[in-house]
Amino acid sequence: MELSKQVCSLEQAKKLKELGIEQKSLYGFYHKGDFYCGSEYAKKYVPAKKSTIEAFSGESVDFPYKFDGCCFTVAELGVMLPPFPEWNWETYYHSGEELYECQSAGKHLGQSRTEAQGRALILVHLLETNTVTAAECNERLAA
Repeated sequence: MELSKQVCSLEQAKKLKELGIEQKSLYGFYHKGDFYCGSEYAKKYVPAKKSTIEAFSGESVDFPYKFDGCCFTVAELGVMLPPFPEWNWETYYHSGEELYECQSAGKHLGQSRTEAQGRALILVHLLETNTVTAAECNERLAA
């Protein structure tokens, strides 16, 4: 299975980072930022590149590379999520594609195409509604 299907999305990674989840993971999203190169008189603008998944090397990377956030794996997200019954998902198939219908306390949160993205969707919701705190998640992740 390709790695992108085993980790949360870039948007989810950024949101988890914003919500206070410690940036400790096996993988991270990185991109080459925009920069100018050349002499002072002949500068060429090089636009930013799309984020890619790389082995996590910490937040400090060399210019012009930028760290966007950890792309947490299914296992890492599972460790951060609190025990049932606050959240769950139902797996079903549509046109041969596996989908996850995500819920928290009976509230429909949306669908995801991968289990990792489903877990991240639920975790973001639980953090935003103060059902769990980032400190609790970080403690479970560090254990």
